[in-house]
Amino acid sequence: MERLDPLVLPEFDLYWRITLDFLNIAIAQWPVILAKRGLVDRARRQVALIEAQSRRLRDGAMTGPVIAIGSTGTNRATARLLAAIARAPRGAVVLPGLIRTSTLSPGH
Repeated sequence: MERLDPLVLPEFDLYWRITLDFLNIAIAQWPVILAKRGLVDRARRQVALIEAQSRRLRDGAMTGPVIAIGSTGTNRATARLLAAIARAPRGAVVLPGLIRTSTLSPGH
């Protein structure tokens, strides 16, 4: 898993190569360490929680109003959650900075 190798250039110091070697080892081994301890990376956990909420919405498990305000859905999991909210019978998504010209007063 030499994902950082493109960052090595001949004009860089040997210590840069040592640092990149360490980072490549850490990137490869961190998921293994977490799995052995029955843990999950924070980012993966967040995605799993968001995906679970999306499934609950799609499956109709949430019957009350669900409103998402101010999120742009910049990561895929959040974008899927916003889509599930928008499709829910009592769901609404309010995007930041979205101004409908029909609601503006004259001169704005």
